[in-house]
Amino acid sequence: MHLHGKDATDKAEGLLGRPLTDAEHHIASLEGYSESPYLDTKDVLTSGFGQTGRYLRMPFDKVVSIFEDRTRQIVPAYDELPAFIRLRLLDSTYRGGLSGSPATLRLINAGDWDGAAVEFLNNDEFIAAVESGSGVASRMQETSDAMLEMAIWGRV
Repeated sequence: MHLHGKDATDKAEGLLGRPLTDAEHHIASLEGYSESPYLDTKDVLTSGFGQTGRYLRMPFDKVVSIFEDRTRQIVPAYDELPAFIRLRLLDSTYRGGLSGSPATLRLINAGDWDGAAVEFLNNDEFIAAVESGSGVASRMQETSDAMLEMAIWGRV
């Protein structure tokens, strides 16, 4: 059984027994939920809310908290940023894209959001995702678009 969107967020609320934080809601709605383990597009064993490796059997709220802390470590201004970009940065860290892009991180941390938006999509993973029609491509594009929005927001 694989749940998407509202069904996945409802499942997360049921498992946690409380309303979701914005970060939890964002990740659950994008990742969906699978009760049974499956191999993702990179042949990585995945279950729950897109959880892999050591996070596979951890409670969802703990996993989101770990990735929020990781995002804070790689983007020190994380907590001062508007929610729209925080959620996109968290999502990208959760799926591994942002933390694997040192050039993008340098640009973000220097406040060069325009440059970060371009650099973020300048990689083989994005090109392969576009060519295959993977949902990863749209998530990466949405993150890049949020960076461009942040650049505009910063100039206002």
